[in-house]
Amino acid sequence: MPDIEGDFADSDAPQEVNEDGDLISDEIDSPERIDRAAFWVVFETGFSMPGLFQPDLAPLAIQPDEKAPARAASDAVYELLLIYYPKALMPGSETLAHVLIAGPFIAAKLMLLRSIFAHRRAERMRPVNKRAAPPIPANDDRLPDVVDPHAWLNEGQAA
Repeated sequence: MPDIEGDFADSDAPQEVNEDGDLISDEIDSPERIDRAAFWVVFETGFSMPGLFQPDLAPLAIQPDEKAPARAASDAVYELLLIYYPKALMPGSETLAHVLIAGPFIAAKLMLLRSIFAHRRAERMRPVNKRAAPPIPANDDRLPDVVDPHAWLNEGQAA
C-alpha cells in the first residue's frame, strides 16, 4: 500500500474528464505572469493614486508629455522584476501587495524628512540678526560739528 503522506500517483484512482474526454487536472495551474501592458497600467495607476487622496499631489501623476519616458521606466522595472523577483509579477503576489501598501507610507515619510532637513538648512543659512546702526538721514545738509581735515592722518599712525 502506498504511503498516504508522501507524493504518489495512483494510476487506478478515478480521474475527471471534460465533455470531450480530456483529463481535467486537479492541480491548480500556476497563474500566468502579468504582461507588460498590465504592468504599465499598474505602474501608471500607482503614480496617480496620491493625487486622488491629496489634490496638491496631483502633479505626481504621469503627465501626457511624460508617457514615453514613463513607459520606458515601467518596462525597465518589469525587466528587473523578471530577473530579480519574478514572483512579484504573479497575480495576487502577497509580497508585491505588501510593498505597494508600505511604499506610499514610506515615501511620504521620506518626503517629510526631506522637508525637515531643508527647513533646518534654511535656518542655518539665514543671516544672523545684528544690531542695526542708527539710520543715516537721506538728505542732511548740515555740516558735521567738528571738521578736522587731518583726522585721517591720525588713524594711519595708530595702526
